[in-house]
Amino acid sequence: MNNILKNSIYSIPITIRVTLWYTFFITILISIMITSSFFAANTFIKTESREELTEAVHKLSFKQKKFTNFDDGIFFIKYSNEGVIIDGLIPDNFDPTLPNIKRPEVKTYRHNGEEFLYFDAH
Repeated sequence: MNNILKNSIYSIPITIRVTLWYTFFITILISIMITSSFFAANTFIKTESREELTEAVHKLSFKQKKFTNFDDGIFFIKYSNEGVIIDGLIPDNFDPTLPNIKRPEVKTYRHNGEEFLYFDAH
């Protein structure tokens, strides 16, 4: 049985065998590169989204004259000191009663397969 397998492999021309080996290794390398670039892009997008959110909230909090409900894909909700919604738009599947953040950091909220980033500026 082993001899039959060896003979069948050695009966294939060397050019085809080398081509198959190169194809196999190139496929593995390309798969690794695509996977790593996917994870790197995903990390970059999350970092950029967090930075964009915090910048937008800080701009809005310093610009007290006019409150904007929605800007560039970001929903804004204005709360009173008691936690009651005064103004703003609430996206679908988002829970507006989430607890306030004690530290200024971006939190993630997941509901029904959707992911929301939220940031509370006191």
